[in-house]
Amino acid sequence: VRYEVSAGWSKDTEVAARTSMAALIDCAKDVFSGKYKHGFVLARPPSHHAVGNEQLARNGSPANLPFGFCHVNSIASAVVNLRKDHPGLRTCIFDFDVHPGNGNEDTFYNDPSVLTISIHQCGIWPGRDVCREDYVGGSRALGSVFNLPVLSGAGDTDYYYAMNRYIFPEIEAFKPDIIFLAAGYDALNGDPYADQQLTVNWYGWCIAELMRMDIPLVLNLEGGYSPKHAAEAVDKSISALAGTPAEAFLNHMTIMAERERYTAHCREMYETRARALNRLKPEPPESEIG
Repeated sequence: VRYEVSAGWSKDTEVAARTSMAALIDCAKDVFSGKYKHGFVLARPPSHHAVGNEQLARNGSPANLPFGFCHVNSIASAVVNLRKDHPGLRTCIFDFDVHPGNGNEDTFYNDPSVLTISIHQCGIWPGRDVCREDYVGGSRALGSVFNLPVLSGAGDTDYYYAMNRYIFPEIEAFKPDIIFLAAGYDALNGDPYADQQLTVNWYGWCIAELMRMDIPLVLNLEGGYSPKHAAEAVDKSISALAGTPAEAFLNHMTIMAERERYTAHCREMYETRARALNRLKPEPPESEIG
């Protein structure tokens, strides 16, 4: 895949990007050490589109190609830094930004110790060929990538179904030691760059459900281009981190009967992924290659 650089640059950009990345690295270390149970880095610019380099990441120094408003990949850098002291670390990177989390996937696509999950609006920028449902990871890490494109116009009901049916079980089955959440707030109803219909309470509910897993959880702010709506959703997210239970948010979500068009599409995406996994053959880990 060829990426074009699509991130603005000014005299202060490098300082802002490096500061955001350093904040997430420190936050992840503090959370994983037990100093804090959870953490949320509210900093810009975002990071999940910045394209890393899988080989360099394994050597402890992920490259970062600016892309899509993102200049450095803070989550990838935090994972690599944590693994310096914890080599066997199992990490889940879950991305609920409305755009696909291509940067994290590209960095760790062949790493079986990192599960990347992206739920995003189907066909949205940077295009249908990025983070496809049949993109399931490299030959040494099949199944380590899970993409769930959701139809345009999806709301609380549809995301509620997708999370409970597919994404939460996938995270629990992987048994990660830590979860990084690429927290983008542009799937909100009213965001100018997308067509989804989520309410602010969905975000609080989702984070409260992740906390029920009792796994260290680190959030990094990603997209969200309606300041009013994004601020309200961040407030709900922080409320969840502070202990508000999932049921409190669920009571205020717009939950209706499952909409067959949306559930059928999610089911089709999941089954396409399953067929890809059955079709592909894994290669042995590098440690087994003579």
